Amino acid sequence: MDSYPQKFVPQAQPGLQFLGDGYSHQHALSSAGQTLNQALAPTFSPSPETFCPNKDLGVDELSAAFNAVEIDTPLGSLDEALKELNDLWVSHAIRYDSPRYLAHLNCPITAAGFAGATISAGLNTAVESWDQGRGAAIIEDQIIKWFAASAGMNANNATGTFTSGGTQSNLQALYTSREKALNSGSSLDSLRVLCSAEAHYSIARSAHILGLPKEAVITIECDSSGALKISSLRRTINSLIETDGKHTIACLALTAGTTDLGAIDPIAQATQIAQQHGIYVHVDCAYGGALLLSDKNQKLLSGLHQANSFSLDFHKTFFQPVACSALIYRDLTELEHVTWHSDYLNPETDTRLNLANRSLQTTRRFDALKLWLSLRADGPKALGQAFDRCCEIATDAAELIHEFPELELLTTPTLSTVLFRFLPSLPGSPSSHTCMRETEVINKINDAIRRQLFNANELVIASTRRNGKTYLKFTILNPRLTKDDIRYALEKICAAGTDECAKLQSKEEIDD
Repeated sequence: MDSYPQKFVPQAQPGLQFLGDGYSHQHALSSAGQTLNQALAPTFSPSPETFCPNKDLGVDELSAAFNAVEIDTPLGSLDEALKELNDLWVSHAIRYDSPRYLAHLNCPITAAGFAGATISAGLNTAVESWDQGRGAAIIEDQIIKWFAASAGMNANNATGTFTSGGTQSNLQALYTSREKALNSGSSLDSLRVLCSAEAHYSIARSAHILGLPKEAVITIECDSSGALKISSLRRTINSLIETDGKHTIACLALTAGTTDLGAIDPIAQATQIAQQHGIYVHVDCAYGGALLLSDKNQKLLSGLHQANSFSLDFHKTFFQPVACSALIYRDLTELEHVTWHSDYLNPETDTRLNLANRSLQTTRRFDALKLWLSLRADGPKALGQAFDRCCEIATDAAELIHEFPELELLTTPTLSTVLFRFLPSLPGSPSSHTCMRETEVINKINDAIRRQLFNANELVIASTRRNGKTYLKFTILNPRLTKDDIRYALEKICAAGTDECAKLQSKEEIDD
């Protein structure tokens, strides 16, 4: 009879140290934590001056540093690798929680979310089948149902899946609507997708990926706030269904929080119209979804419960580590258009909770743990209040812009994005510039402001184009920002704009 040791002792593998071998998990956490603390320290100094601790490395210097790395020659220890990483990346990583970062839909993260990401990474849990996920699968399922209920849906009849982000959520929603339309007898070439002119680009790209013709995506006119016009929606539907009769509207994709203006489409009205014609409705709530947790602003998502599906990006307005997103279906029968069975993973005869049945992905991380711990540690109300605060800061920013005569606000913020531009006194007499020429010059100056502030490690702001004009953009997802932080940013922008105008004037004088 074979004898076995009383206690399992892992055998060392040549050249590898696995997590869990002796003290290695504690050492790995300690070493990684020290590296992270070094990166975080400048953000929380009394007078943070930058969004990036290392001010000295430009594109050329960074490229040279990375090119010098010999991947075939390992450093021999985690500590040495982390020291190298600190020089190569950590010391100049962009800090989204810095008061000098105002650019994109990136957010500071909760401590609970970080703990969830760390634990799930350490255990390396995958959730696609019951014998891999167990309780992890239940946690994901419960969060999906809780958010469905928060939107006013019947939690017992709802379902969904965590995704890598809003783009994947939109893809799966359009895939579901396409399959429903094809199963009803429509041809692929006849399918049409309606969305506002401000919808996220992933709607059109998803339609392309799904094989729909280029003309399949029809954009609906928006009002001055950037929200879909109901009158235009009615006309388009009537034209396609009642007049034309040759096309099937597979999906109406609404937006709750457009990327530029934060506009929210009239969900209740649009969904009611779509339901009259049997049209699948998906709402992209990647930006505005945290309003579900807001006591004072939840009404902006009125009608969401009527949609067939909606998406949420927890790694934006819920302050969770990337990636952490979800697609939620009102009716679990929608899964029949998504589910594929495999005998080696999720056989049809298996009645256990196999999340592979719900997702376009197979292997998936336990991303739900981040949000679960944040909800359990801090609570939904705290997350909602944090996003409310971001929206309040955006309103403050819009008011401050009016105090700077050289700045022009585009429109009052709906959520937490603020669009404005620097209007310079152009060199030369007004008659020397046509309107087109003035627009080109103003655009170049605003583009130059953004580059100058970034290259000087003073400020990160975004920009966009509206009707041929370049606008600077604040995207505020840091609830710890103050009015003084915003004022500082606006002063820096005006100073940079004045500097760029001086450069332009000097150049024109030389050219003359």
